[in-house]
Amino acid sequence: MEFLDIYNGKGQYVGKKERELVHKDGDWHKTFHCWIIFKDENGNDCVILQKRSENKKSWAGFVDISAAGHLESGETMEDGLRELEEELGVKVEFNKLIDTGIRVCIEEFKEGTINHEFQNVFFLIDSRDIRDYKLQGEELSGILCVKIDDLLSLFSNEINEIISMGLIMDSYGNKVEGSYQITREKFIPTLDNYYYKVMILAKRILRNEKHFHI
Repeated sequence: MEFLDIYNGKGQYVGKKERELVHKDGDWHKTFHCWIIFKDENGNDCVILQKRSENKKSWAGFVDISAAGHLESGETMEDGLRELEEELGVKVEFNKLIDTGIRVCIEEFKEGTINHEFQNVFFLIDSRDIRDYKLQGEELSGILCVKIDDLLSLFSNEINEIISMGLIMDSYGNKVEGSYQITREKFIPTLDNYYYKVMILAKRILRNEKHFHI
């Protein structure tokens, strides 16, 4: 049984509760988000996205953040690093992450789920080859390397789809390199154009600009 720390609307700790009840009752809780970004050999700004496992309880098979997860009761934000290691095999010191603050998320797109999250959003600049990632089959079924400019065009409705290269897990657990079609409908729905804003932030970070916040 997994417990999460819960908070009031001011971000003040008020106790802990079983995870399923937190999402049923709409209690505020904390999550860790990390977006992996880099410039490729041709100078294109790129981001690593994950394709969620088809066995996930929520949003199975959807395209999502590079790595993310809930903070369990008693954990600190640094404990969120386990998501990078468990899902992608990335070991990194916490001070290598770029902190862009807290996104306040209210999401009720699935019946019976009231998701109120304080999402701590980080970026990691890491240019390793996509084939060097280790994929954790329980959490994700693949990863995609996508040009940020293509995603900006997608989220601004200039184009309707992207064909991206990636690694997809086959039924035997092997990583298979190939192409993958991405549309807006394959992303988890948001009210605040979260993915679009993240791509704008990513470009600013990769240009070494200052003053960025989610």
